[in-house]
Amino acid sequence: MARASSASGLGVELDALIGVSATGTQSDAAETMLSDVKTYGPTYCPTASPAGHVGACAKLSIALMSAGEDPASFDGKNYIGAVSAASSYTSYSEYVTNTALALVALSRADKPVPAALFQAAIDQSADQWPASGSPAWDDIDSGGLMLTALSHVNDSRKTATVTNIESWMDQARVDGEGWSNQVTTSDPSSNVNTTAWVAPGMDRSDETSQAVDAQSWLVSQQNTDGSFTAGPDLTEPINLMMATTQAIPPLLGLSSYDNTGTTYQPHEIRVISGQPRVCQEIGVTGVG
Repeated sequence: MARASSASGLGVELDALIGVSATGTQSDAAETMLSDVKTYGPTYCPTASPAGHVGACAKLSIALMSAGEDPASFDGKNYIGAVSAASSYTSYSEYVTNTALALVALSRADKPVPAALFQAAIDQSADQWPASGSPAWDDIDSGGLMLTALSHVNDSRKTATVTNIESWMDQARVDGEGWSNQVTTSDPSSNVNTTAWVAPGMDRSDETSQAVDAQSWLVSQQNTDGSFTAGPDLTEPINLMMATTQAIPPLLGLSSYDNTGTTYQPHEIRVISGQPRVCQEIGVTGVG
């Protein structure tokens, strides 16, 4: 297991914690990773000043919930509260993956969606995966995660965005397999990491047959030692670990970051107007 030696390395370990938790069992490895979260979490997600750290705080919250821990009070920190407290459109629109992670985290914690976060999601997605033309950059992985995230948001304004993402996913799909991590190549090939995020998102968008095909393809990509490889040039241990931990959830019932583990399952959440207020001591999110 690749353990973090600083806060900057915690993100990869959180992916591992999510993957291990997807099996529904608590292992010694999970306990070790939770210990590292106690050590590096406060720096990775500074709850007192979460602006600029939305993705980190959201991913940390998701990992904790996957492991059955409360992100509102873990080791005295309210990490999920920090996701809501970021509050500004600028903080929520830094990068589309972070925006999707924030929505997923709030859904699992059954917290309302700040209006600025929802607007960032539908704005970024419309720009990132237009129904026609080229996006700002290829990011098929995040498209899948955004489909998963928006599936839990009860707001009809998401419809056009979801349609646009699905259209972009169709262009990146390799028939009978999974999804490529780019659509600009004339000979696309399926990618394990990308497929692991897209398949559950398509399943939540009622494209279950495509998702099931992708599951079968993922099974065929497993190495004899049980690991998965993201690509021919990505064979370092950290790359194998990332591909493997991300492949585990979709192989277990097309799970994803929204429902790995046995606790904190996703809720249908609504968009709120006004600025959320967060009580750091007891982890209560409301509207002020």
